Amino acid sequence: MPEDADEVSQAGEADGNARGADQAGGRAADPESARPLPPADFGHFVSGVAVQTLMQLGEIENPIHGEKRVDLASAKYSIDLLNMLAEKTSGNLTQDEDRYLKAALHDLRMRYVEAVSGPPPEGEE
Repeated sequence: MPEDADEVSQAGEADGNARGADQAGGRAADPESARPLPPADFGHFVSGVAVQTLMQLGEIENPIHGEKRVDLASAKYSIDLLNMLAEKTSGNLTQDEDRYLKAALHDLRMRYVEAVSGPPPEGEE
């Protein structure tokens, strides 16, 4: 098992999975066009799942096909994943991480209920 990030990076490079490798040909991406990645931390992980859930709820465009699509089953699954994460990490998060995860879950659950319920009747917004 790798002990630190350098060993993980070296292991990925040895396996041909270096960051920025081109999917089709295994070529490294142009370093000039490479975007810096955000830190691999709890908040960014939760944000990634939350954004994915918003796409599944049809709230934001999917950047791959450029349109909003609703997939309620996948949205529920993503919310369930975040809920499982909250349960498994209970008592092991910083106050900020715990607050952020709970707020994200609350917001996504409310949006899911709204999506499942359908639009409000006219004149009741």
